[in-house]
Amino acid sequence: MNTLGSLRSANLLIAGVTRPGGFDASRPSSASAPQVRVTASGLAKSPSQGATVAFDSIYSVNHVDANKLKINLMERVGKAFGLDINEFESAADMAGQIEKILEQLERDVGTAQAEKEIRGIEKDLGLDELGISLRDVLKAMKDPDSSENKKLMALLGEKAGDAPDGRSAVELDEIGLYRP
Repeated sequence: MNTLGSLRSANLLIAGVTRPGGFDASRPSSASAPQVRVTASGLAKSPSQGATVAFDSIYSVNHVDANKLKINLMERVGKAFGLDINEFESAADMAGQIEKILEQLERDVGTAQAEKEIRGIEKDLGLDELGISLRDVLKAMKDPDSSENKKLMALLGEKAGDAPDGRSAVELDEIGLYRP
């Protein structure tokens, strides 16, 4: 019994793609036979079915939302200070450690020089282009209910293509179907 073949057939049926008679997966398809491609989501589609942008943006492995961007940003902030987010119990713990590092930096080199170095870190992380300061990111990491976190999520949502009110540009209903 060929379970992989039957699984592939089931996926094709679910996706609404039917195989032409005498289909041989090992043989290249001819120009007249309908072609089937497998997307990153694992579902097979026929080009004639016209894969929607919404489907690909939601189920693609490359889909980026504000939360993914925030997690990536937190990891990069930690790396900028030689820290790994996985070594901490929470992002708030890492933010607290970074604040201690910044306080020590101010004591060692002075406030003016520390601010200059912080601006350099912000530039390296792209925070200046995003329009938020490192200290605001640290506050957002410490308190998810803070105004700084709301500001950060709005900026990241805008970068990810979400609607200005924080909703995703592509919405799903309560059972996970695309809603225009």
